Amino acid sequence: MKNLFLKTFWIVAASIFLVNPAFSENSVTVNVMGVPYMQTLYMALADDFASIDNPLLLKYTGGKTEEFAKSVASGAVDFSVTDIPLTGKELDERKLIQFPSMVTAIVPVVNLPGVESNKLVLNGLVLAKIMTGEITAWNDESIRALNPGMSLPSIRIKPLARSDASGATLAISSFLSKSSTEFSTKIGAGELVRWPSTVQLLHSGETLETTIHDTVGAISYIEMDIGNINKMTFVKLKHPTGSIVKADMGFLRSGVVGARTTDGGYGVRRLTAMDLGQNWPILLPIYIVLPQKAVNDKKMTLALRFIFWTFNKGDDSIEQSGLVPLPVELQTQAVKAFRKVQSVNGTPLIVNFDL
Repeated sequence: MKNLFLKTFWIVAASIFLVNPAFSENSVTVNVMGVPYMQTLYMALADDFASIDNPLLLKYTGGKTEEFAKSVASGAVDFSVTDIPLTGKELDERKLIQFPSMVTAIVPVVNLPGVESNKLVLNGLVLAKIMTGEITAWNDESIRALNPGMSLPSIRIKPLARSDASGATLAISSFLSKSSTEFSTKIGAGELVRWPSTVQLLHSGETLETTIHDTVGAISYIEMDIGNINKMTFVKLKHPTGSIVKADMGFLRSGVVGARTTDGGYGVRRLTAMDLGQNWPILLPIYIVLPQKAVNDKKMTLALRFIFWTFNKGDDSIEQSGLVPLPVELQTQAVKAFRKVQSVNGTPLIVNFDL
């Protein structure tokens, strides 16, 4: 499999519309709308899939999550890639199918002079107090107690958060709601929450990351992709049991393997605020959403083969990007879900899954 990073030269940072280069006259165009931070990975996966004589031309459009379900239901795109799961009611009303495809972590990050990545330790309660404005300085006693011997600057904490709906906000707010009754009461859990006035709101993940770099004393939360691993200052978390964990592939992988439950047939339950004492506690599944009935049988057949291939052959590229593939048990459940897609005329869609 080609190295993921050798392919990103054609991924322009500001782009919102990408087409994989494995084009031929016989290629079938599959249109996808998804969260922008997943576009590089899906384009790399599509390139690998097309390189083994599959006539796939993937077009990936980045967009806002509220647009995804409507676009799939209307037939404007063939499937979507999202980090905010639809409810069972929404799926039924729009005649959609949803299942998880892989998992990422949401990680607190800081901009603190002299503090290296994975050195600062926080716990859920202290992080909740920071985000509610109760703790306002980096040398606060509660932070120093978690970091004995560390020199912490006496500067103001500057919390940053997303102003738009995002899976990252869903994951971090769920974790903090479980960690703090006050956070749960005042702010609550959701993809879009009402942060206090002490939190600076940014309209996109890209803007958030830039602002973190430019703001001394900042703290926020981001997805654990490979770029963020290399350029951000990650925070470790202390569990109530006393164990301290960091956001790396080992802790993330063990957390995913430990979460093998389903939610009403719609895929893995929200892997947020999990009480897994030796694992990273803030996990975020990435979901695929498909129509129950294909708009174009040829395109949907190829799309389903591609998704099936990512489960069976895409692990290397997925892990290179900083995400974790699903355990086999959850992959099997996901395959059962997308096998329910019907053809245009309402009969079972015949797909050859031999790879």
